Amino acid sequence: MKSISSVLAVSISAFFLAACGGGGSGDNAVPGPGILPSGLDTTEFLGTWIRSDSGTCYTSNAYGNYFYINNNIVITTDSVSSNVTLYTDAACTLKAGKFTETATATFGAGSISGKTNVVQRLFSFKSFNSSADGGSGLTFNKVPDGTFSGVKIPTKGLIDVEGGRLYFSSQGSPLDVNGYATTIDYSGVFFYTR
Repeated sequence: MKSISSVLAVSISAFFLAACGGGGSGDNAVPGPGILPSGLDTTEFLGTWIRSDSGTCYTSNAYGNYFYINNNIVITTDSVSSNVTLYTDAACTLKAGKFTETATATFGAGSISGKTNVVQRLFSFKSFNSSADGGSGLTFNKVPDGTFSGVKIPTKGLIDVEGGRLYFSSQGSPLDVNGYATTIDYSGVFFYTR
């Protein structure tokens, strides 16, 4: 079993963490949730994605003493949702329920040398949903606020699809003048597939 803090140190918690910062300005400013800049094609990014470590049991104390398995993320033109199943045991066999955190998503044209359709993204916590879903039930020690998925503070970064895999910007990437990461780790441990 892995700790969520070790997962965050390597990559992103359910999918959100990359470079942190506020809103953009200048030439690379993103226009707002659900409003895509002219010529930006997000088609390949939208839909349901499964993280490469799906099935691995992690621990999280973000809202209670639970263990979890990443299910999927769902990206739309104005939101992104992280879906996990929570368990009461370290082997992830005693189901407590399901949990989803949703962030508002704003997309803009990104740039990485040699890539043709990289997208800048800004995620900000929007809402959560939880249910027992046939499990023992969930009791949180605080109201979910984006801490679990890493969007309590708005996060900026890049996303790209390469060879049918969705990748997020590299942890610790240098930032551009608007606070967006400038690199993506295509050899990293975490990526998403359909």
